[in-house]
Amino acid sequence: MKNYFDPNRGKRSELCELVANFMASHLEESNKHFSRLCEALRERDKALKELEEIRQQTEANKVYAPVSVPPRDVAMAAAELHCQMRRNGVDGLFFGGLLASIPGGNK
Repeated sequence: MKNYFDPNRGKRSELCELVANFMASHLEESNKHFSRLCEALRERDKALKELEEIRQQTEANKVYAPVSVPPRDVAMAAAELHCQMRRNGVDGLFFGGLLASIPGGNK
């Protein structure tokens, strides 16, 4: 393996500097992607927790979806609506009231 250290200059060669700079920028970009991924996972966990709280409140208040709609479809639609509303800055309490007012639901 060739040694890229130039003893006359006492520092790394230009090739080493280029590789080091490339690796540093690659690592910085990877850290940005990782940070975005962590933030997205935190948001997902937060939304799932809020959805579970709403589900528990719904069960406690005996609010049911129309019989013709499978519960899984209602939950998926509610989760999607919730995520869209969070992205647009809509308060979670408003969403809970909206979910409780689904047409055809029994209270």
